[in-house]
Amino acid sequence: MYAFLALFAVGELLVFATQGPVNFICLHCVKPSIRPLSMAISTVSIHIFGDVPSSPLVGVLQDRVNNWRETALILTAILFPAAAIWFIGIFLHSVDKFSEDNEDKVSRIERSKTTPLLEDEKAETTQACAEP
Repeated sequence: MYAFLALFAVGELLVFATQGPVNFICLHCVKPSIRPLSMAISTVSIHIFGDVPSSPLVGVLQDRVNNWRETALILTAILFPAAAIWFIGIFLHSVDKFSEDNEDKVSRIERSKTTPLLEDEKAETTQACAEP
């Protein structure tokens, strides 16, 4: 039982380890101003193309094979080509075209000249509270 739990934990870690590179790619292939939208689209597409069709496809496969062990083996074997594709992707050269350092750079002098948006409201509130 302990070996099963240890191996199950390692398997779960390896299955979800692919999400880190996906998030990195989604964040660094768009401008920093639309990164939240990029992550939202990524999350929705993962669910639409992964979670939604997976249950019916597993059911169709099980109906054809009619053996749960073979079905589980086939579904697990699908992870090996995916891992190979990820491994090949490690060695491809990529450049971060949209760095946060380049977009909307504000110097310290410009930042110190700006006044907070709520400063006027604070003064009005303080004066209103002081008057009876």
